[in-house]
Amino acid sequence: MYLSIQYLRGISAFAVVYFHLYQTTGQQGVAIFFVISGFIMIDIMNKKHRTPLEFFKARFLRVAPLYYLLTILTLALGLGYDPTFQRLLQSLTFTALGSVLPVGFTLTYEFIFYTLVSISILFFKKMIYKLIFLSLSLSIGDSILNYILVSKNYEYGNYFWFFIFGMIVYELYNQKEKISKHYTIDFLLILLFTISIIFLFLGRYLGFDYYYNDVNHYMVNNLIPSFLIVLCGLMLESRNKIFNSKFLLLLGNASYSIYLTHYIVIHGIHDYYDKNFNTFILLISCIIIGILNYKYLEIPIMNYIKGKYNNATAE
Repeated sequence: MYLSIQYLRGISAFAVVYFHLYQTTGQQGVAIFFVISGFIMIDIMNKKHRTPLEFFKARFLRVAPLYYLLTILTLALGLGYDPTFQRLLQSLTFTALGSVLPVGFTLTYEFIFYTLVSISILFFKKMIYKLIFLSLSLSIGDSILNYILVSKNYEYGNYFWFFIFGMIVYELYNQKEKISKHYTIDFLLILLFTISIIFLFLGRYLGFDYYYNDVNHYMVNNLIPSFLIVLCGLMLESRNKIFNSKFLLLLGNASYSIYLTHYIVIHGIHDYYDKNFNTFILLISCIIIGILNYKYLEIPIMNYIKGKYNNATAE
C-alpha cells in the first residue's frame, strides 16, 4: 500500500463532497482518482501476474458489490437519477454515462479501463507492449467518445487521458532512483506538489482567466496538475519525506465509501428533512457516514468475498 496514494484518495473524496455541497471547487478530485487508477492498475498488473479473467474478476468484486447495494438504496429512497429499467440496467453493467446513483458515472470509465487492461494481459506478454496497446486504445477511444458525446450535446472531460498519465506516473516512478540523484529533488518535489495543489483546487480564486469550471475544459485545467500531484506524492514517499497520519489514512481507506454514500446523505437530508440544513454539518456528516459505511459494510463485504474466493481456490 502506498501511503501517498491513500492520502490523496482521502483528500480527493473530501474535495468531491465539498464540491457537491458548495458548488465552488473540488470536482477536480475526480481527476486525481483517475490518475491514481492509471498508476495502480499497471502496478497490480505488473506485480500480481493475474490472468485476464482473474484481473477483471478482482476489480469487479472490489468495486461492484458495494456499488450495487448503494444503488438499490438510492432507488429505495426515491433519490435515483432517471430510475428507468434501461438506466438501471446500464448502471449495473457499468455502461451508463449517467447512473442511477449519479456519482457512479465514473465507474463506467473505470470499467472500460479495466477491460482494456484485461485485453492487454490476454494478448501481450511484455509490459512495453501492454502499455503501448493501452495508450493507443485509450487515446483513440477518447477521441471517438468525445466526438459521439459532443455531437449529442453531452459534456465530456477526456477522462481516458488521466488513465494514460497515471500510466506515465508508473513509468517515471520506476525511475525514481535515477531521478533522486539530483541533490535538489526534495525541494523541487515539494514545490511542484504545492503549486499543483494550489492551481488545481484554488486556480479559479487566483484569477486565472483560462481556468474554466465546466467539464469541457476538464483536461486543459486538471490533467497536468493532477499528474504532478500523484507523481510528486509517490516520489516524496519513496524518499521518506511523507508524514504519518492515521486520519488521512482512514480517510483514504474509506474514500470509496465516502464517494458513493455522500450523494445519498446530501439528497436524503435535503429531500426528506431540510433543504437549508447547515452545509458544514452536512459536510462532516458525509465524511462520518462514509467512514462508518467503510467499517461496517465495505470491509465485511470485502472479507466475505475474500473468504469465499479463498475457499473456492482451495477446493
